[in-house]
Amino acid sequence: MSMSVNIRLAKQEDQRRCSELLNVLAIATSEATSDTYEIFDSDIFSKLISNERGSLIIAEENGKILGMASIS
Repeated sequence: MSMSVNIRLAKQEDQRRCSELLNVLAIATSEATSDTYEIFDSDIFSKLISNERGSLIIAEENGKILGMASIS
């Protein structure tokens, strides 16, 4: 079985999944214990995807976001 991962720029509709991924990282690397720890509010996410100060890149397979990276 082969894996086909697509790389693209993040879109507004990706905010929820991106927040979920960052929450996992925040909880794993800090004292945060809540799975509702919010990293991205709408304003911050909008600035990231506007490409004004870098870009937010998404890796997805079959429409499911697997990971992301911020490039500045």
